[in-house]
Formats: sequence, structure tokens, C-alpha cells
Amino acid sequence: MHGFVLAAFAAIILAPEVGAPLIPGFEQVAFASFIATTIALLLAFWAFAALQIRRLSRFGRIRHLHRLEFATTSVRWILLGLHLVGVVLFGMTTAVRDRVGDIVVLDELLTALPFLAALVATEFVVYPMERRIRDAMTIRNLDLGRPIHAFPQRMRYTWLWARHNVFFMLVPLVLLAAWMEATARFLPRDAAGSFVGAGMQIVGVILVFTLIPPLLVSVWDTVRLGPGPLRDDLERLARDSGVGLRAILVWRTGGAMLNGAAIGLIRPLRYVVLTDGLLDALEPIEIQSVAAHELAHMRCRHMLWLGTGVIGTVLLVGTPLGWLTLLAAPDSLIEKALLAAGLAATLVAAVSVLAFASRRFEREADAWATARVTALDLAESTPTSTIRIEQHSALAMASALARVAEAHGMPVERPTLRHGSIARRQQFLAGSIGQIYRELPAVCAARRARGAVMAILAGGLAIAGVDVLLRLGEIFG
Repeated sequence: MHGFVLAAFAAIILAPEVGAPLIPGFEQVAFASFIATTIALLLAFWAFAALQIRRLSRFGRIRHLHRLEFATTSVRWILLGLHLVGVVLFGMTTAVRDRVGDIVVLDELLTALPFLAALVATEFVVYPMERRIRDAMTIRNLDLGRPIHAFPQRMRYTWLWARHNVFFMLVPLVLLAAWMEATARFLPRDAAGSFVGAGMQIVGVILVFTLIPPLLVSVWDTVRLGPGPLRDDLERLARDSGVGLRAILVWRTGGAMLNGAAIGLIRPLRYVVLTDGLLDALEPIEIQSVAAHELAHMRCRHMLWLGTGVIGTVLLVGTPLGWLTLLAAPDSLIEKALLAAGLAATLVAAVSVLAFASRRFEREADAWATARVTALDLAESTPTSTIRIEQHSALAMASALARVAEAHGMPVERPTLRHGSIARRQQFLAGSIGQIYRELPAVCAARRARGAVMAILAGGLAIAGVDVLLRLGEIFG
């Protein structure tokens, strides 16, 4: 869902680069039409969801659940498509700006608001189905003697969903957009200003993602993990792994989520976040495995590598495609088409590189977690690279993945963009038993992914260097 928020906000920010609105003169009508169409679509979706829920109650067939899941995904994609059309083709941002003025980031935020509200509304609509699924799981957990939580009421559930899926991505995007827009207003609109502006944007990205973790963990309802054996074990795990943390936090979801997260790039502002549902549902060794997986992302600097891959791809692909626009007449339809095609191609390339590297880093984090959990049983500190994976640690990681997938109703065979499939990750874990960490296929694949990222970055920097020389020639020539 974070991708939907990112795409919606990126379209608003980048629309002027392609000459939006491509079809001028309909800005006010387009904005009103988008809101009216969105309301009509949500009402139709609500009626369809109510029908499927009634049929599920009456006939008890799983196909009604699948139909609602498919409809939910389809409605969200349709909403995103309508938003993109309204912003790029018809200039909805212009309609908002005409009403409130060009206030830093406010007009962009108001343009995105109807789409974001509609996304949240889709989760409000499907709440009864989510509750039925959780009720069924509650009965099963009672039979198995597992802890249970009262499922949140509709408004609280929707608010929790919005905080995780919308605000968690929206907060850094708004800060970045505010920085970019504010700095652009104080720079000259010439080649020198463009050159300095690019540097300022990079500085803004670094500052936001370095300093924002305390704000992000406050977006979620988090508290520090209380003292006790579990916190002692997790803190020891972090120390032995060489990862400095500011705190280990519990994310209070009322048992609605089983998940973990690593947040922060630098030592004083790094957090490991574990949900209350995960702490209650998993065995201690499984919790250690999940925490070690999140520590692996920090220790192996996966976020830095992913960011490097995306930046390198944008430079490598986007810069030459930007040169193509110079072949067209300024402000012509051909120039706008080339800009739009270039942005789309750059986005596809960046997402492809992100998915390629992220899946391999996830499997490396799984392997790293099994190695560190294995090391907890060793008498002395052992380098991760030389640890031989024990069966109990690999099974604990695989079991934790299965429990998380089960709690969220996620088929283990279904891959996701960044994580791949649970089943595939479990296969790698099963194959790691008895092997030395540095020789594991998952570790070798991650090493090759880093090499690919470095090659992409080197190519991107070379092309960007040529572009800088051309711009300097414009300034001093």
C-alpha cells in the first residue's frame, strides 16, 4: 500500500515536468469529477462488499472472500488510475492552487487528500470481512491454547490501518516535497540554479531519511519494550551483532498485526519495532529470529544499498532519456510525450532494480538471523561469516514466517514485490541447515546483488558526470 501513496504523491510532484495539464482548460471540472466518480465507485464497492459478506455468511464458500479481495485490489488500482489521469492530463493540482494559492506543499497535499481518503475508505468497507476472518482465527487460537486479543472496533481498526499504510509513507514524502519546493523558490531559474537545486535535493533526502526515525515511530502507537528476560535476550542479540539501537519498541495494534520493522540509518536514531500481536503469538526463539532479521537489515545496510540502487538507476536510465527531450521543440507535444515516457521508463527500471535487490536482501536477512540465533548457544562470540547454521534456528525463522503469513491471511506461495514468497524463503532456510553462513546461496546472491548495484551506480555517475559537464558548459560557455 505504501507504493500507492508514493505513486500518487510522485505524480503530483512530477506532473509539471511533463507539462501537465496535457489537456488544459478542464482543471476545475476534473477535480469535481474525480471526487464525484470516487464517491460513486466507493458506494458501488460498499454494496458489492455487503453482498459478498452476506453470501459468505449464508453459503460459507471461500470464493466470496476471494471475490472481495480481488474487488478491493481492483478498486484501489482504479482509484490510483483516476488520480493519475486527473493530475497529469487535466491538472487537478492547478484547480487546488487556484483556490488556496501556491503555499509550500499545502496545494500538493490537498490534491492528494481525496485519493488518500478513498484508500482508507476501502479498508473501512472491508472491515466486516476482516473481522470474520479474525473471529475464525480466534476460535482456532483458543483450541490451540494461543493468546488472543479483542479485535479493534471499526474506527480504531481503520485508523490503525491508515497510520501504517498511509501516514507512515506520507510523512517523509511531505517533508521531502516541502524541502524541494522551498529550496526551489530561492534559486535562480537558470542552468546554475538547476545544478545547485539538484545538490540541495540530494541533501534534503539525506537529512530527511537520517533524522526522521523518531517522528516515524510516533506515527505508530509505540512504547518501549518493558524490562525482562525477553528484552535482555534481544539487547544481547543486538550487542553481539554489532548493531547499536536507541530502543526496542512495541507497536500496540491490539493484536491486529504480526510484524517487525527496522527503522533508522545511524546509531543514535535506530529502532527495532515489534508488534504486540507478534510478541504474544510467537515463541521466544521465533521472536529472536524476527528481531535478528530486522537487525540484519541494519547490520548489512540493506536500506542504504537499496537507496543506492534506486539513485543509480535514475541516473543511468533517466539522464539519457532526458537528453532525448532536447531533440523536440520546447513546450511541444512531442517534448511532453518524451518526458512522460522517460519518467515512466525510469520508474519501471527503478522499481525493477528495487525488487531484484530487495528479494535477495530479504533472504540474506533470513540467513543472517539464523546464524545469529545459532550463535546465542555458543560459549564465545563468533563471527557471523563462520557460523554453521543449526536446525533449530532455521526452523524457528521458517516457523516465524509461516505464523506471520497465517495471521495476515497471506498465501505462502504468493510473492510480493519486495519480499518474494514465504515458501521460497522457507526453501532457502531449509537448505541452509548444516551450511556455513558465508557459503549460503542466499548470501552469495546478496553479494552479487551488491555488485550489480555498484555497477549501476558507477554507470549512472559516469553519465551524470557528462550531464554536469554539459550544464557547466552552458553556464560558463
